[in-house]
Amino acid sequence: MTVVTARAVRAELRAMRRRRNPRSIFRRIYDLSDTALYIGMAGGLVTEAVIKTQSASALSLAPAPHTAASVSWMAVAVALAAVAAFGHGLLAVGPIWAGSATQAWILASPVDRRSALLPTFARTLLIASVAGALLAGGLTAVYPPWLVNLPTTGIIGFELGLALVCFTAGAQTSPREVRRFQAALVVLLGVAVLMGGVVALQLDVPDLPVPLDRLPWAVIVLVVIALVIGYRALSQLHRGSLSAGADLVLAASVSSTWLDFSLLTSALALRRARRIGRVRSVRLRGSRAVAFVLADLARLRRYPATVAMWVALLPVPFFAAISLPPIAVGPVQLLAAYIAADRFAGGLRTICGSAALRRALGGTDASLKIIHLVLPAAGAVLWCALTTFALPIAPTTTTVISAAGAVVVVYAMATRPPMTYVGPAFDSPFGSMPVNLIRQLVRGPAVLVGLVALQLIATVA
Repeated sequence: MTVVTARAVRAELRAMRRRRNPRSIFRRIYDLSDTALYIGMAGGLVTEAVIKTQSASALSLAPAPHTAASVSWMAVAVALAAVAAFGHGLLAVGPIWAGSATQAWILASPVDRRSALLPTFARTLLIASVAGALLAGGLTAVYPPWLVNLPTTGIIGFELGLALVCFTAGAQTSPREVRRFQAALVVLLGVAVLMGGVVALQLDVPDLPVPLDRLPWAVIVLVVIALVIGYRALSQLHRGSLSAGADLVLAASVSSTWLDFSLLTSALALRRARRIGRVRSVRLRGSRAVAFVLADLARLRRYPATVAMWVALLPVPFFAAISLPPIAVGPVQLLAAYIAADRFAGGLRTICGSAALRRALGGTDASLKIIHLVLPAAGAVLWCALTTFALPIAPTTTTVISAAGAVVVVYAMATRPPMTYVGPAFDSPFGSMPVNLIRQLVRGPAVLVGLVALQLIATVA
């Protein structure tokens, strides 16, 4: 009896693809160089950020002086938050996922599953490791004391990205393990928020020395253990776990191609609704406006991660006050306030995205939108009030602009009409410019940039 191996199946699939769509060696080299170009662009942006940070320090634009303990605590808090966010992102897509062809031809046949998934595992390790190194470089750029250790932090980010892929792949074997790993990441994020709160309250705490020179060697042990766990988990992954992130990856790919990220947000909302399963009915009392606000509050209670994200963003201005020049803290607060308020705008986006729902609820469109803007506005005002203490320059003026600006940007983003791809294109020295498409894309971000400029002018004045 002839045993068919995963290598033979992959070779046959590659031969079929070559017969259907022949590609020369030059085409493969072009694809590899294109990928390398994007990686080089990302690395160049990180390097430029580091150079700009060094230039700002040389021009006496360094952040306000803080105690060494505050700086070390905030640095560790940001590192923990980055690890938790990266782990959640990996769990959202799998991290190991298989398309329909792999599921139909390999996973449904008597082929060794570990051998079949090994190339996918290797590609995921490479992508996550490079992303981890770039993320670590970005954190180095916003934390000046780490500038001298940029290669070391890049190596640590590379190793942690590799280890997180392996650990999340091991958790992917069963839904119970996924929930446990998500709970561990939530605890890690909670620790980061608490450490940021310690800095915000300016408590007297001991210094936390970060031995960056020794960390890469310590993380190697973690990487070896993680590789063993991830390699053993490949043979235990079933079709359900491997296809869980396929819809999200497809939605992200289509969204990036069509420049319409509503497809990705819709896929995330559908996944969140499936995770909840069913909810208890809530009786809405009071007037019409009060009932709509209570419905928004019920939505927040059903999605506690929304409130957790709102709380997790609170230490961001305090970290900016330690790591960035004083004039940059206000724009950071404005951007974080918008992200925090946008977490509460689920009802507003639902109302604005469905004309049929607005007709069924009755009333004017303006009244429905204003009522559903109450909760995001309250969240923005409260968030900005809690982070006012982090502002070193003109705290009252900056807070007012941040709160009002966050509400305006949330409303502008929620009321964006569906994307349309028709319209004139004008020739320019830079090529053909689709004016209508650009106008749709900058609605919201352009308002945010204008508010940042207004805030800088008010701060300097």
